[in-house]
Order: sequence, then structure tokens, then C-alpha cells
Amino acid sequence: MAVRTGEQFLEGLRDGREIWLEGERVGDVTTHPKMARMAQTLAGIYDLQHSPENHEKMTFNSPTNGEPVALSYLVPETPRTSYAAGAPWRSSPSPVTACWAARPVM
Repeated sequence: MAVRTGEQFLEGLRDGREIWLEGERVGDVTTHPKMARMAQTLAGIYDLQHSPENHEKMTFNSPTNGEPVALSYLVPETPRTSYAAGAPWRSSPSPVTACWAARPVM
């Protein structure tokens, strides 16, 4: 699958999946008070893949269809591809750090 935008990612979460949190069913993780911020943070990472300054650093062309794919799908087979797979996360501040630093809304 080619890289998605943040909005496409959020729309994909609204597929009727069954999610339970603290004994209660979550209707929409994108609007739930304890999950929405993380969903938005991850959507922001998807959007980073589309920005001109990050697209080359965060994607590679699929060997099967040539479409841009997130580097997280790159199978590191050589030291060079292993290094390339980690390239987006060596920048500062790291988008991944935002995921780890996001605090739940209580």
C-alpha cells in the first residue's frame, strides 16, 4: 500500500473495529478523549511522509509496484538498507519521540 495521508489514516481507524478501554467500548478512537491525541500524533507522522522535505527520507519505492511506501516496510538486507530504514528517526526532534511523550488525557 502506498503511503497514506494523515486524514486517510484517521479515516481507516473509523472502520467499525471493536475497541475496548477500561471496560467500555470505544466508538471512535479518533475522537475518544483518551485516544484522540495519539491518533492525531500518528496522523501527523503520516503527513510528514508527504511533505516535500521528508518524502525522500521517509519512503522508498516499492519493488513490486513502484509506489512510495513507508520505510517501516523496508526489509534491511544490507548495512546500507538497515541504515536507510532508521534515517527518519535520526533527525531532531524525532516524530517518534512525540508518540512516546504523548500523555493520555485523563
